[in-house]
Order: sequence, then C-alpha cells, then structure tokens
Amino acid sequence: LARMAVIGKPSQRQQDTYKKFLEVQQRSLQAARPGVTGEELYDRSIQAHYDLGLGWRTMVGHSIGVTVHERPIAAPGEPWVFEEGMVLCIENGSTEQDYGERYHIEDTILVTKDGYEMLSNYTNTESMTVIE
Repeated sequence: LARMAVIGKPSQRQQDTYKKFLEVQQRSLQAARPGVTGEELYDRSIQAHYDLGLGWRTMVGHSIGVTVHERPIAAPGEPWVFEEGMVLCIENGSTEQDYGERYHIEDTILVTKDGYEMLSNYTNTESMTVIE
C-alpha cells in the first residue's frame, strides 16, 4: 500500500502529474483479471505511462510474502497468470527527475472471477494528502 502526500499546498504541476499517475493506476487495475499474465499487465501499465508522458518502471505489481516484492511479479518476461483468489499489489509511480519528486500509488487487490476486489480502499486516492 502506498499513498502520496505533499507538505504544503501542491502546485498545479504536482496535481496534474499526480492525476496522470492515478489514471495509470486505474488502467492497470482494470487489466488485473484472471487469465492475464504478469508481462501483459506490465505492458498495459507501461503503455499508459507512455501515453501520459510519464517515466517507466521495471515492475508494476507483485505478490505479498516475506520480502518487499515477492514473486510472482508483473514485469517483462513474467509468464505467471492471474488466478482467482490471488492477492497482489499493483503499483505505479516514478521519480520526476527534473523536479526531484517521487510519485507512487500502490493498491492491494484480490483477484476475483470477473476482475478484482480492492482491499486497500480505506484511503482516498483522488488527490494527494496535504500535510499542513
């Protein structure tokens, strides 16, 4: 689970960049369903990054276990297939090098027969949390 926060009022550029990552996350979540491979999820997510002019990631999802990024993962060349009952983290973000800012949104989901059930829905992702 990862959420964004900013100290003080976010600039318009920060808000716009966050909204782009939020869209990437939504598109990635929509692709998470039984029968999709880790590589297919990665490809769909990275295409969304490119479509919105954002930096790319080496991985966009992983299982939960004893390490931070447990296999199976959603990355290039990963053949594992989403199955009903799997619990996974879907994450998108990047460091915006020109501004030294890190954006990261991560959700935990349960793969269901028809798609997914959000398990990390107790926080709002529609906007960054502002710390005054």
